[in-house]
Amino acid sequence: MSVQERVWILSAVLLTALNIILPYTIFEKAGAWAFWTILTAIVLAEGIFYTKSWKDPMVEVKGRKRR
Repeated sequence: MSVQERVWILSAVLLTALNIILPYTIFEKAGAWAFWTILTAIVLAEGIFYTKSWKDPMVEVKGRKRR
């Protein structure tokens, strides 16, 4: 497993733990909705960053098709 894969897995585990623990402890009385909104934005940004390198092999690259 590469270092980059370990970082993504650690990030996913950390965000999942924060998503479960913080709203029901620290933000129990107020702020849970705002926390979930911010966390959702972070997860979406990570997903965009992670998948931006994925390319369709049939899409033309600089005027020629990939093989």
